[in-house]
Amino acid sequence: MKKLLFSFLAGFFVFGLAIWAPTVEAQQQQKSKEEILRGKWHQKADQKAQRQREQLQHDPPRTKLGVVDQREIRRREAQIEKQRQQDRKDADDAIKRLGPQKSQPPKKQ
Repeated sequence: MKKLLFSFLAGFFVFGLAIWAPTVEAQQQQKSKEEILRGKWHQKADQKAQRQREQLQHDPPRTKLGVVDQREIRRREAQIEKQRQQDRKDADDAIKRLGPQKSQPPKKQ
């Protein structure tokens, strides 16, 4: 009787693992795809901000007298950083909403 009960429980356990294990593996693959996509989109947002900062350094805003306007530079740098954070947040929201099926970052309208 114990042997029958033990073999039944062992069979049930193996059957449960056979069903449960592939779903866990699929969830892990889904998460890794999402992480790769999130990394790509975050990198694009960071690169865009870096290009804007380089442009700002290369051609800084000037006052009417031709002096570099430090206040305007700080304002634009803050604006660039705020936009970078918003782009990263938009990418995260798009991944949550659409999932990893889409391969393009969200477009601004």
